[in-house]
Amino acid sequence: MAIDRWNPASFWSLDGVPMHHAVAVHDGVTIHLSGQVGWDSENNLIGPGDVRAQTEKTFDNIEVILGSVGGVLDDLVSLTYYYVNPSDVAAIREVRAKRLSAEYGPASAGIRCAGLILPELLVEIVSIAVVPRDRYRPPNQ
Repeated sequence: MAIDRWNPASFWSLDGVPMHHAVAVHDGVTIHLSGQVGWDSENNLIGPGDVRAQTEKTFDNIEVILGSVGGVLDDLVSLTYYYVNPSDVAAIREVRAKRLSAEYGPASAGIRCAGLILPELLVEIVSIAVVPRDRYRPPNQ
């Protein structure tokens, strides 16, 4: 599968954030994930009041969804972060840098919002992945 990821030399610096300004996908199976938050399988919030723990669990959930069809986090091509507190951005970026490789970093956007679906949620991530056809397997199989 061919995916081009690039940062034009004349653009603003990413300061080590594992992302790219642009991603072009030539082939593969595109997976659009609903917004993910820090809930476990029983709808319990992991890390109340702790954006780092919520972001870790959110990436865990994204990884489980992708793994169910043969995908991995490096297959992510786009992420949109919704967060409530501007002071939480550094922690979100730290988790992101730990979970995503710089080489395969997706195109990304961060959006500060007044609140998420429940007041205890601090971050939500909407993502798109492209899983290579040779790794993709239909869900529930």
